[in-house]
Order: sequence, then C-alpha cells, then structure tokens
Amino acid sequence: YDDPELAATFSERGEDGLLHARLLLGGMTCAACTWLVESTLRRLPGLTAANVNLAQARLDVTLDPAALPLAEVFARVAAMGYRVAPFRSDAQQRELDREHREDLRRLAVAGVGMMQVGMFAIALHAGDLQGIATEYRGLLRWFSLLVAGFVVLFSARPFFDSAWRHLRQGALVMDLPVALAIGLAFGASVYATITASGEVYFDSVVMFTFFLLLARFAEKRLRHRDAFLWNDAEAALPAAVRVRVGDRVEQRPRQRLAAGDRVLVPAGETVPIDGEVVEGASAVREDTFNGEPLPRSVGVGATVYAGTVNVESGIELVASGSYRDSRLAALQRSIEAAATEKPRIAQLADRIAAWFIGGVLLATVATALTWWTLAPEKAFWIALSVLVISCPCALALATPAALANAAAALRRAGVIVRGENALEAVARATDLVFDKTGTLTAGRLAIDEVRLPGDLSEREALALCAALQAWSTHPLAEAFAAIEPASGVSGVRYHVGAGLEGEWRGRRW
Repeated sequence: YDDPELAATFSERGEDGLLHARLLLGGMTCAACTWLVESTLRRLPGLTAANVNLAQARLDVTLDPAALPLAEVFARVAAMGYRVAPFRSDAQQRELDREHREDLRRLAVAGVGMMQVGMFAIALHAGDLQGIATEYRGLLRWFSLLVAGFVVLFSARPFFDSAWRHLRQGALVMDLPVALAIGLAFGASVYATITASGEVYFDSVVMFTFFLLLARFAEKRLRHRDAFLWNDAEAALPAAVRVRVGDRVEQRPRQRLAAGDRVLVPAGETVPIDGEVVEGASAVREDTFNGEPLPRSVGVGATVYAGTVNVESGIELVASGSYRDSRLAALQRSIEAAATEKPRIAQLADRIAAWFIGGVLLATVATALTWWTLAPEKAFWIALSVLVISCPCALALATPAALANAAAALRRAGVIVRGENALEAVARATDLVFDKTGTLTAGRLAIDEVRLPGDLSEREALALCAALQAWSTHPLAEAFAAIEPASGVSGVRYHVGAGLEGEWRGRRW
C-alpha cells in the first residue's frame, strides 16, 4: 500500500505534505470499536488524525508518509482483529451487505435457538412442579445444552471477540459484562447438566443473547439506512452526459468531464457539473442548496451547479472543472468531515460507560463475596444477576442511535445537519437567525387570488389555466393540479421565461 500509484486510488496529499487516506473497515460491532481504533492509531508517531465513521465503515487517517508508512496503518488495524482495505464505494457496499447477512444469520440462529430451548425449559419447569423422571430431565437438559451451546459459539461470538479485543488494549467496554454473563451462566448450566445437580439457565442465556443481538441489529440498520443520504449525493447525477465536440455531439461518462467541456443539459435533467451557460435560456431548481421552492431563471453567462434540475428548456454550458471542484462535492465533503467528529454527548457516554463497567465489575465481586459469607449456594447466581441487570447496554446503544435517528429525520425533512454536535447546540439555543424567507416555506404553491381578464368567469379562467399548465413542468403548474382542465385547448406553445399560450374557443390565450 506504500506504492504511489496504488495509494493514489484511495488517498491524496495535501498542500502541507500530509497524506489523507480513506480505509474500509470490517468487523466493527459497536461504538466502542471506533474508540479502540482511533485511540490505538493516534499513539502512532507520524499520525496526526484518525477518525472512524461507524455508519459507513470508514476510517479517515492523516499522516506524515516520511515518518509513518501507510502500510503500517493497515498492519496495526489488522492486528486489532478488524478487516481493512482501501476505501471504494463498491467495496464498501459489499462489506456492509456481507455484515448485514452475517448479523441476520446470527440473529436468526439465536431466535430459533431461543424458541427451541424455551420449549425445553417449559417442560423442565413443569416437571419441577408436577414431577418428572430423572432420565427425562437429563435428556431435556442435554438437548438444551446442545442448542444453547451452538447459539453461544455462533451467535454470541461477537461479544466475546469484542471483549477480548478491547481487554488486550486495556479497555473496559459494554461487551465485557455481556460476555462474562453469557459465559458464566452457560458454564454453570453445563456443570449442572453434567453433574445432574442444581438448576440450568440455558433459556436465559439464549434469550439474553437474542435480545442483545436484536437491539444491535436494529441500531445498526438505523445507522446504515441513512448512511448514504449525503455520501451518495453523486449517485443522483446522470452517469452519461452529452458533450459537444466540434460539430458533433457524443456521449461521455460524467466522471470524464473536465474544465472547458461543452455539456448539453436537456429540460428535466439534473445538471451534471458546475459551469457557465453559453447557449439557451431556462430555469433551474436549486432547493438542494438554498431551500427556495421556485426555480432561478438562467441565461447566457449565468452559472449553474451540479445537482440542480433544469426545468424549462435545454441549455449548453461550459464545465468549470471536474465533479470534485463542484459546489455539491464541497457540500458533501463538509458534511462527511462533520460526520467523522464524534458528538460530545457520545464521547461523554463512552467515558461514563468505561467507568460504569468498572463499577459493575467491582459491585459484582463485592456481591459474590458478601453472599459467599451469608449463603454460599446463592452467591454465584446473585452475583450473576447483578452483572446482567447492571449491563450498560442502553447507555452504549441509545446515545448513538438517538443522534443518528434525529439527524436522519432532519435530513429527510430538507434540513442539512453539519455534524451531530449541532443537535446539542440546538437544545441550548435561545435565538434563531434565518438568512431568507425561502428556507422557511413549505414549497407548496397555491392560488391566492384570481383576477379575471375580459368576460371569463372565475371557473372558466381557472379551467383554462389548468389546461395550459398541463403542458408545463414548471413548479407553478402544481398549483393547478387539482383543478379540472378545460377541454378543447389546442396549439399550446411554451415560451421560456414568459409562460404558455394556446387556442381556446377561437381565441389565443
């Protein structure tokens, strides 16, 4: 990965001489993994920044290539037990799909195991109340052990892997008490099964595993569902564009556009690149950038931007640069940079969780020692109960899930959130300042007043307008969508920037 040609495919060198690289991470299970990767890499000499985007499975690093080879970063991440590769959008999607299928399989196995062991547990509990032969009790316990054992080894494996990975780095994370609770309860139940004594809790083990996996699966799906809302902004642009070369027009992949190319943008299509209009007149919708519901009229000499929509007539423009130089790409980079910053409330939750887990482990040990002096036969199970009940799952899962869901809901409503720290600032805000009224409107136009020309009635005038506007793609036409159009309108012509005209009842309107 230190080869310059290979490194150039997923990294770039800044003006300060530092190398900015994007890596794809696999095997990230929770927010604690981001802390582990970031804190471990930041101790490397020559590395100035390391930020993990958990939703996109991406690691952004900034380093001095003279002091730290890029290959060393790959080796250090791999040594922590994570899959690492150069970041590419197609590889990222494959990695996320692979992890989704793996999570779904683990969840399905735990769910089926929970139902099966639950049926055995009902029979065992009924036997305790009504009596059951010793050989049948033993048979049910052994069947429960086999099913629960597979659930623990397969479905609960991520908890043990994560706990051990963090322990090797000297970190206490939520997965540690989870792994201890599952391992101890399963081990005690196995001992009770082999010795035909005491009680078994295989049903509790698989149920605990299933509901924890279900919570994590839901939280991860929430993050991934909206992970590409802005990261995939480029996908909304056309894949191929028409470029004028001399006297002919040819199709060209949008990625090959460069400064000076003459690009043709038909009406109704998305503008593929920033540029200056050199031929034609039209109107473009720019609500992506400014929130204004009405399009902006453009003509020769006007600048149009990638991601806006040409709504009236075909135009020809000269590209001012590649997509990377466009305003849409700059907006995308700004949001991505903010997304790599962990919210302050999440950082606080991480710090609290680490101390909380330490306190839980101490409380568990203290409980076991206390009950060992009072009732030794109950000490283990009471201490195990403290370990399970005190697990800070809600603290570790709820904080990032709540922030991600709030930011995603705002983005779907048209509000760009530049980093989830902004959500905390809103809670403390006392005054709001808006730069223009357009950003506060819903963008749904309606007819407010009708002024009648000549001898037409209001009903006739609205019907005529509705018939004419049926030929238009302008947003103003939406205000007439609910009106029954007049019949017999013909010869409709569209005039860019001026409106429509047509024949009706022998007159031209």
